[in-house]
Amino acid sequence: MRERFGLTVRPAPSKSDLRGFDLAFSLDQDGQERLILVEIKSRWLRSFLPETRTKFQAAREQRPSQIPVLAVPLISPRLRRELRDVGINHVDLAGAAYVRERGLYIDVDPVRTPSRNSQMRASDVATDTALETINPFSDAASVVLRLLLNDPDRAWRIQDLASAGKMNPGWVTTVARAIERRGYAIRSQHGSGRESDLQIADPVAALQDWTDVYTWRANHMTSYNVPFEYHELTQRIRAFIKDMSERGSSAEFPVALTLHSGADLYAAHVQHEQLHAYVQANAFTELDERIRVDFHGKAADRGGSGNLHLLQPYYRRSVFVGASMRNDLPVVSPVQLYLDLINYPVRGKEAADVLVRAVLGPEWGLSPEQMRRLLA
Repeated sequence: MRERFGLTVRPAPSKSDLRGFDLAFSLDQDGQERLILVEIKSRWLRSFLPETRTKFQAAREQRPSQIPVLAVPLISPRLRRELRDVGINHVDLAGAAYVRERGLYIDVDPVRTPSRNSQMRASDVATDTALETINPFSDAASVVLRLLLNDPDRAWRIQDLASAGKMNPGWVTTVARAIERRGYAIRSQHGSGRESDLQIADPVAALQDWTDVYTWRANHMTSYNVPFEYHELTQRIRAFIKDMSERGSSAEFPVALTLHSGADLYAAHVQHEQLHAYVQANAFTELDERIRVDFHGKAADRGGSGNLHLLQPYYRRSVFVGASMRNDLPVVSPVQLYLDLINYPVRGKEAADVLVRAVLGPEWGLSPEQMRRLLA
């Protein structure tokens, strides 16, 4: 606070100053003492919003000079906008800060380019819960959520989820409890424990909370400059997949398109010449060699553009859940595609919104209000 904003802050002298908050600091602003009250959340869920907003309003009414602030490990750009809209001051460990009170205005929005490791740490911290410390958006646990979202009309038995995802039923039960606790899914009244049914209840909240802790940059990307037009690249990808299939590859989807090349197969909207594809670990070496030899591709310089990009997935196990063939090309599920697109800097939000209107909204039977929330 001193270095960045020229403000002197020190711990509040008395615990009575906490007033129900987690931390309290005394702020010297031009010789005037003000109290900063900090509410700490190890992760943020939208269900926290009404209670937090009420608590902040009460603090301001009690003493107008008080400054309530929410502290969360990582706040996404979308969440930053939402918190600003309802007047919730906030900071995160990446350097974002927003405080708007009488006589004080701070708004810092850092440029985030998280590495794979930093994304993993942020994801783990931002979604830790008191219930079993299960992160429903982790690689293994997200298989359950993906199955529910990919078949929203189905009420799944735990055993069926375990079989479909090749998971232990006990693990699925634990993940199901975490998902239900967050309000993403509900249990039916039929049966109990592993015999009860689980069905998605609020896909919008699940997807929005997921986007707050995930970025496509978490994947390791290898880029190439290939001397072919986009349609020729797709033809060569088809040939590669056909060759692997004829040789009896064990992977149903050794490759799956994503970002704008994936969006083209659901609802084409953005003009582009870039092909992005996830690649299974056991297929990467072979495809890399084929690109360099048969495609005449050369590795793009770090930071260079390139026109063909192979992604070694952050979600090694679950990224291919719900993948399908469209126009003889493999593509990730609409859920994974949305996650990749929503924070992609080149017209990603625009393509994600088209995907919502054309695919996710109709498939999930979203109401106009739910559509408004997801498109905000």
